[in-house]
Amino acid sequence: MNTPKQKLEFLLQKQKAYSVERPFPSASQRREHLLLLERTIIEQTDNLLDALHQDLGKCPVEAYTSEVGLVLRDIRFAVKKLKKWMKPQHTRNPLFVQPGRAYVKPAPLGVVLIIGPWNYPFQLLFSPLAAALAAGNAVCLKPSEFAPAASRVIHDICRACFPEEQVSVVQGDHQISADLATLPFDHIFFTGSAKTGRLVAQAAASNLIPVTLELGGKSPCVVCDDAPLKKTARRILWGKSLNAGQTCVAPDHIWVHHSIEQDFLNELKHAARSLTPVRPPDLKQGDYSRIINHLHYDRLEKLLEGTTIYDGGERDRETLIFAPAILTNVDPSQPVMQEEIFGPVLPVLPFRSFDDVMQEMYTRPTPLAAYLFTRDRKTMQIFEEHVQAGGICINDSVSHILPPDLPFGGLGASGYGSYHGRAGFDRLSHAKPILRRGFTPDLPFRYPPYAAGLSMIKKAFQFLAG
Repeated sequence: MNTPKQKLEFLLQKQKAYSVERPFPSASQRREHLLLLERTIIEQTDNLLDALHQDLGKCPVEAYTSEVGLVLRDIRFAVKKLKKWMKPQHTRNPLFVQPGRAYVKPAPLGVVLIIGPWNYPFQLLFSPLAAALAAGNAVCLKPSEFAPAASRVIHDICRACFPEEQVSVVQGDHQISADLATLPFDHIFFTGSAKTGRLVAQAAASNLIPVTLELGGKSPCVVCDDAPLKKTARRILWGKSLNAGQTCVAPDHIWVHHSIEQDFLNELKHAARSLTPVRPPDLKQGDYSRIINHLHYDRLEKLLEGTTIYDGGERDRETLIFAPAILTNVDPSQPVMQEEIFGPVLPVLPFRSFDDVMQEMYTRPTPLAAYLFTRDRKTMQIFEEHVQAGGICINDSVSHILPPDLPFGGLGASGYGSYHGRAGFDRLSHAKPILRRGFTPDLPFRYPPYAAGLSMIKKAFQFLAG
């Protein structure tokens, strides 16, 4: 065990042995694990809030609502629903295999690797952890190296709750993540950029490991001419300014009907100044998060090159404070419209017909979320049925992540596989099909020589379909 990868291999062997020794933990055992995790998180809440402020500048309210509170919600919901989720689902048993029972029994996968991102370093690691524990798995967690304070608290929580064989925490840089992705885990759950997600999927494919990818993309907002402008602007700005725009489902850009463009821009400006009062000469942070590091700050500044800033964009590289920048006169070919922004930069583009903006969305990679603001139910129905996205949210932004049993996940370029609630339990379980039957009767026509003719066999298979 001289190299880091050899140490990781040894750790995985220990976890594999642990999962073999306890292949199907009972509902009561899983509930105990989840409740212990809940109690420990509550005890460590102050430390978590401090850590999230150190890493990302999150204020206590935002840190709790977007990280700690969501994880506790997922744990409590799993505890409440676990017995129902674990119940075998019986299926139809045809006459030819009766007497007998056919059913599907959720079974643990084994050892699940969860690689978390830096933007929500606690929530996007522990919500999948709750699903993995509910499904009865052992888990290896890899926190982001860009959120070191949160990573330390994550390690402390897991060590207080579980033996390393059940839940391990591996610290390290991107090379450690790359090494982990090449090991024969039973499932890999990755949240992060599309570029890294492709590398994880390629590495996992060499071992035929199933992967859940939660990526991102350019999540569009469409604002129709019948939308209430003040409420619409506030809801979009709230979603965009959450964690300084460093949210995978943050509104990336806005398509607004040309007839209300100027009025809507004025409302966006008022919303930005009331929700995120970060302005010179004193760029105090207040309740507004900061950019994670200088690398991402410089990337956002570069996206502003050649653009027209209608309002905002005040920033300070030393403190990493970056006020929301509302852009106008945006050309769809500009870099700000070609890559996921992942920050508080908000392009606003006018459209003349709803069909035109829908066609524009068809030409772009599938986003993780798509937003529509309108009062018209027919327009809502068209949007729901024709827009390809990981999730749809109408007349709000980001809040579709709040219902505890509403699946959350990507599609196409924004990833694949869903979690939250039952979806997470199912994703990290194996739906094991089982048929139990007795030894009698033992119908002779199934064995050669085949006395029954082909026509009778065809009729039998018609009967099998019910």
